[in-house]
Amino acid sequence: MKLSDYKISFVIICISSLIFTFNLFVHAGEPATFDSPTHITTLYQVAEGLKSGEFPVTWLQKFAHYGAPIPLYAHQTTMYFGAVISLFLKDPVLSSKILAFIFSVIGGWGMYLLLRRHTDPLPALVGSILFMFAPYRILNTYVRGALPEFAAQSLAPYLLLSIHMFINSREFRSLVFITIITALLVLTHTFMIVITAPFALLYTLAARPTMRQAIILGIAGILGIALAGYYIVPLITEINYFYYGLEPNHYKEGQFLQLKNFLSSTWPYITETDRFTRPHVLLGGLLEGIIVLFSTAYYTLIKRPHNLSLPFVSLLASLIYIILMLPISEPLYQASSFLGNIQHPWRMMAGYSLAVSILAAHILHEVRARKAQALISIALCSLVMFLAAPQLYAKNYTLYPISHYAFTKENLHGNPMVTLWAGEPEDYPRVKDSIRTIEGSAKIQQLLYENTRREYHIRVDSDARFVSYTFYFPGWHVKSNGREVPIEFQDINYRGLTTFKLPKGDHRVLIEFVPTKKRMLGFAFSASALVMILLSSVVYKKYEKIIN
Repeated sequence: MKLSDYKISFVIICISSLIFTFNLFVHAGEPATFDSPTHITTLYQVAEGLKSGEFPVTWLQKFAHYGAPIPLYAHQTTMYFGAVISLFLKDPVLSSKILAFIFSVIGGWGMYLLLRRHTDPLPALVGSILFMFAPYRILNTYVRGALPEFAAQSLAPYLLLSIHMFINSREFRSLVFITIITALLVLTHTFMIVITAPFALLYTLAARPTMRQAIILGIAGILGIALAGYYIVPLITEINYFYYGLEPNHYKEGQFLQLKNFLSSTWPYITETDRFTRPHVLLGGLLEGIIVLFSTAYYTLIKRPHNLSLPFVSLLASLIYIILMLPISEPLYQASSFLGNIQHPWRMMAGYSLAVSILAAHILHEVRARKAQALISIALCSLVMFLAAPQLYAKNYTLYPISHYAFTKENLHGNPMVTLWAGEPEDYPRVKDSIRTIEGSAKIQQLLYENTRREYHIRVDSDARFVSYTFYFPGWHVKSNGREVPIEFQDINYRGLTTFKLPKGDHRVLIEFVPTKKRMLGFAFSASALVMILLSSVVYKKYEKIIN
């Protein structure tokens, strides 16, 4: 394919992304979705942390009333990317909308580059558009407001592309690509690794790697996970501090679909359970369902594909994803926390959309007559737009002041992300002081107040006890005149808040949030992985001929 054809395809994908996100930009304010308030508030407060010179941002003092370590566990890619955009635009809502557009382009272009390795230009473009306008991507944007999941799904084609590049070209840079994409998938939405795994495995088998290549691919994937270690290690080891960590398996019952969900284009405007937002209806897509049925008949009755060919594994993956979203697969979710922790079986729809789009491109590629291929491509793209266009909208856009995102009394991530030793954040009284004397007598002078660091000069007239209006979390330390002061956080009257005692005298008090040993271990994993990548690059460049 000529370079000009790539440029034309990229322009079409950008225009398609504008169409996909048009409703977001023509309405001012925040759309009524399930998760948008959480993601917009998080990226705004992280932007404020970056503005004050913090990096990485680890604590949000104005989140959940008296602070929470949300940046440690939130979706890193969209959080920081959105925060940087918000720093320039000073508008977190517009920043989130721009993110949706950017990741729509990234997803479409990644799918196109992947499909061009296997099909003609037109089938590749049709498959990309089908992927971009998949019902689940519409749902994540306009109903769920699940920006991190939308972004992670957009990165999935690049994982398959990097696998193809390594097995077929054996270029070292493709291994680096695999490592980086794996890390980005983990940092963007951890569940996407589990969701992408079935198809990624089948795709790898279809590419017929040698045993050596398979081992190297595995090492590259592990290295990618290690690269995200600064995020993964605390996520795994510290989740038991929250109510979320009490359950080893977070599978939610009653979240399965029926076969009719894969052959329907009915999107109700309102239901009994969804009024402010659009209804949370999971659809595989009528066109996608027809493609799967047609492919099953075509490759069974008319043209049997070679075992482990890409059309075959794409069809197989589509059917596997359907089964994983049906009630018949419930025992798998109950027995395996690895699978059950994606919470909702219908999340497999992200993998289904990926597999069906690749399958559609291959079917169209079978049409060798150029005019017929062009006519069918136009018809399919028109049908995609006809089915998708009426659904590209959100309800009840609301224009909030910036102060709405600057402080939240409740934990927007829900009660599961409240620490075991604290109460509901919204139940605590709001006070203006950052620190108060609760026993004894003392005079307090505030010298410095930052997100993760506070300094005070305290003159204690008699032994006194103090409360810092910050929810305690491992990493908070109190020092008086350079010496560690024991922290208490289970006082029944100040449950979960940081309390400490000081003897009579003058005290220079420092209250600071610093990395724990577990978080330092995570950073060590990330640093080690980065060093290994750089060293490997240097060694490969020096001994390229010998290695090849």
